[in-house]
Amino acid sequence: MTSSLKEREARLWRIYDLYDDLYDQFSAPLGLACQRGCASCCTCNVTLTTLEAQLIVRHLESGLRRTLIDKLAQWGDKRRFQPAITTNHLAALCMEGQDPPEEACDPAWGRCPLLEEEVCSIYPLRPYACRCLLSTRKCEDMGHAEISPFVLTVNTVFMQVIEHLDQAGMSGNLIDVMGWMTDEDHRRINGGCRPAEGAPPLISNRPLPLLMVPPEHREAMGQMLAALQAICSS
Repeated sequence: MTSSLKEREARLWRIYDLYDDLYDQFSAPLGLACQRGCASCCTCNVTLTTLEAQLIVRHLESGLRRTLIDKLAQWGDKRRFQPAITTNHLAALCMEGQDPPEEACDPAWGRCPLLEEEVCSIYPLRPYACRCLLSTRKCEDMGHAEISPFVLTVNTVFMQVIEHLDQAGMSGNLIDVMGWMTDEDHRRINGGCRPAEGAPPLISNRPLPLLMVPPEHREAMGQMLAALQAICSS
């Protein structure tokens, strides 16, 4: 997409708002267990796009930004989920009948460095991967989130659209992407969208090849898909 950063950020905010509206719709009928102070799913394995990281960096207060930089610097080589493929790459592999690569991810590797007393310190700016963990059971009881198949489909489609919106950028672990995005030298030299050689392992975003919506969910997602299309084409 050739739109400016400001335009893409505005679209990203609208996508977040749309999902928040859907959360309100999902909450009562699904009996969601997620609430303030419930941070079992807040691990060091969160991923995001460079567009989402730019939004966070540009809107953080200076004091909190300095704290964030210091916390990220402490992670160094600690183990964390570092994805090998993006959601749209996965969709492309499915189209071709290929299996995705195996990826290791363990919540025991650590807590999210942005947690403060079991509450997200950047909650209004949190990336989409944090917004979409809508579990019907407490994760601490199950050891994992329990998400309905329809919500999983919705989550996947939103991830695909956000990646498409940032198709010139990259994705990766929050610690890696945010660590790079808060490095003024890297951002200035590389135009704020791609890290230099030797930077943390980020992966290139891809345009949307097809929406991963199974037949049984297509009708229920009609209005939602129309709303997403309107946001991306505005």
